[in-house]
Amino acid sequence: VSRQADMFRTRATQDGLTGLPNRSEFTGRVDSLLHSPSRGHVAVLFIDLDGFKDVNDSFGHGVGDELLIEAATRLAAEVRDSDVVARFGGDEFVALLADCSDDEAVEVAERLRASLSAPYRVGHRDVVVSASIGLARPGADDDAESALRNADLALYRAKESGRDRVSVYEPAMHASALRRLDAAARLRHALAHDRLTLAYQPIVDLRTGDIYAMEALLRFDHEDFADWTVTEVIEAAEESGLIVPVGGWVLDAAIGTLGEWRRKGIDVRMNVNVSARQLEAGGDLALQVENALICYEVPPTSLTIEITEHQLVRDLEHSTSELARIRRLGVRVALDDFGTGYSSLSYLPRLPLDSLKIDRDLTSRTGSSRDTVPAVLRLGRDLGLAVVAEGIERPEQLSLLRAAGCTLGQGHLLSMPLGERAALELLRSSGRIPLPAPTTAPALDPSGAPEAAEA
Repeated sequence: VSRQADMFRTRATQDGLTGLPNRSEFTGRVDSLLHSPSRGHVAVLFIDLDGFKDVNDSFGHGVGDELLIEAATRLAAEVRDSDVVARFGGDEFVALLADCSDDEAVEVAERLRASLSAPYRVGHRDVVVSASIGLARPGADDDAESALRNADLALYRAKESGRDRVSVYEPAMHASALRRLDAAARLRHALAHDRLTLAYQPIVDLRTGDIYAMEALLRFDHEDFADWTVTEVIEAAEESGLIVPVGGWVLDAAIGTLGEWRRKGIDVRMNVNVSARQLEAGGDLALQVENALICYEVPPTSLTIEITEHQLVRDLEHSTSELARIRRLGVRVALDDFGTGYSSLSYLPRLPLDSLKIDRDLTSRTGSSRDTVPAVLRLGRDLGLAVVAEGIERPEQLSLLRAAGCTLGQGHLLSMPLGERAALELLRSSGRIPLPAPTTAPALDPSGAPEAAEA
């Protein structure tokens, strides 16, 4: 009986895989320390392994479990005997640092980040992941729940800022979290009350000015979102999961508009952005695309589905399979924001793609010493992919892109996003964007900005 009691006690307090304390045990220890008269300066760390899901999906759960066990060993080895390291589940770990200064807490967090980011030898292969860490210093009135919530908010900031870094909690992060919740609530209301709209931005043939396609972009009533940018609202939708129904609405509305234009004799392609969450939602995206094409009598070749590069690598195997299903319908697939830091030539040839869209940051460097557009154009040609340059804003960018052999582009220099009526009028009148006269591009400094002209 004693042995059984010990076994149940162990199960109640320890993580079964790593042997570390589990969530309930860790939370109890944090509360105990925070309520201790001799608590001293305490820090709570929330730790997440960046890229762990890709390891699991690529090499299997066995390799993933080996990596988690090794990560737990590294964490335990880097902290003091008075500290506590625990696993909350998945790739989420936490640490409680007792009696440490602000500088010491950050130093320990950075040491943990560096240790977790070193290569792992698991499953007879070398695997690399990184770690994002949120650090919070509980106040006098904080309990374990509030301390962990603040550390989690700091972790969110670390991931939002690019991952593989330590972020320290600040009160403004709580306000940001409330703002994201507010944006999600407003978006949910706008979706339920049919207050979402679309704008359409031309993708232009840079040789002739002919409109090659229209990209559908989500917009909403300014009364609902007076103080929010589109990017903020979409990020809130991603975080809350609302991006799935909102993305579904965008897809249906865009294909519906395309069908209406075609009935008016206008033959144009439509590009629609989708989220990785839509791809992950039970394999329904391909069916939704197919049903909308049939419903609005739109040929599949008139539609292009865009997915951003950093979202695609979240679950590469499943995303690739779902995109292949969509492509088998005859729909084109584009990789959006190419070159944003996640590019990998190892996976690119395996993806079911028809085109690449060069991220606006790369377009802004055109003509500088860091200009990678010619390399992307060569890559596109080698893989048989069309290449579209996004974010064209200056005449000299257009001239340099054309000189480099880029034939498709998009940006405010060519056309701002248009409402449905203005887009229809443009397509009816000429279907063409007047291109600025060729310019002699100024010399660019290494940062990609034009050098100031001499007075």
